[in-house]
Amino acid sequence: MESTVLIPSGAGAPGFAGILHCLRADARLRVLAGDADPLAYGRTLADGFFPVYPSSDPFYPDQVLQLAQEQQAGFILPITTRELLPLAEAAERFQSAGIQLILAPAAVLRIANNKGFTYDAMSAAGLTVPSYQRVKNLNELMEVLEPATATERRIFKPASGNGSRGFGIVLARNEPQRRNILTEKPGQPFYRLNDLPFLLPDQFETDMLVCEYLPGQEYSVDLLASHGRLHYALVRSREKMIGGISVRGRFVPHPQILDQTAQICSLLQLHGPAGMQFRLRADGVPVLLEINPRLQGTVSSCLGAGINVPLDALRLFQGKPIEGKQGNVRWGANFVRYWSESFTLNNKTLLFTHKNE
Repeated sequence: MESTVLIPSGAGAPGFAGILHCLRADARLRVLAGDADPLAYGRTLADGFFPVYPSSDPFYPDQVLQLAQEQQAGFILPITTRELLPLAEAAERFQSAGIQLILAPAAVLRIANNKGFTYDAMSAAGLTVPSYQRVKNLNELMEVLEPATATERRIFKPASGNGSRGFGIVLARNEPQRRNILTEKPGQPFYRLNDLPFLLPDQFETDMLVCEYLPGQEYSVDLLASHGRLHYALVRSREKMIGGISVRGRFVPHPQILDQTAQICSLLQLHGPAGMQFRLRADGVPVLLEINPRLQGTVSSCLGAGINVPLDALRLFQGKPIEGKQGNVRWGANFVRYWSESFTLNNKTLLFTHKNE
């Protein structure tokens, strides 16, 4: 029997094609997609496409609910950060309509989606967190960074952010003053303290966190949990990134990260698919950077390690058992990601076959 899944926003997100590919492993699934951009590339890939309001619009949940009812979609799979809480806060309405939201409850999201609240909860429970301070405006930020960057780097980032927006690394004053942009790739988030007044507003919309700089390897975790109980977690190194998106890495059974992941899931009562990012201190201790309480954009790479997270997430919310998969992870698998193309002409999808002439 065919089931219909609606991905209500994010048909233009870099990870959409990979998530759709994962769901295509079940030929019985009908996958619909939406996006605020009517030209989002995902319109050419999904079984149906619908322009939607931006998720910041107060009527966004109403539109998604109406769309799901019209299309007889039994499941809503959010994949973008900003739509999570608005949809979760309308969960009872979806449930009353017989539609499953594949995401955690709103109370969980309010903590997991906010780095400051996450760090507070972890710190109170005795779990490892980066050293951090909250600031509310540019003056407070400069006052904290002035003494801190005398000899060491510092990180600043919004407590509640999305897609690396507002993230930066402030160099120590004793580091070399010159940079060579002819050899550096664009988008490197390194700044001098004096740069910040030209880059940031006087007042921040959300608290900004000033954190220690962690110099070691960075890792991502893709996981599936049920009300705090971890079903499985896959740890992958972030070897190469483009625009904050992992494009090369390796799956590694890092015991400390796996242990911390299970503890954080239990502490915050994470539910459904989620992701975490860790970075190592100089002494090798992994420290949580952030939680993404949704499917991450590179989750399709887990197929190479033998796990289909998006399809398992759907099965979990269908009430099907998800057991014993942690032992089946193909540790050591490497992945690389590359771009592809979709084409339209006069609003019609064009399919091209590449040939070697």
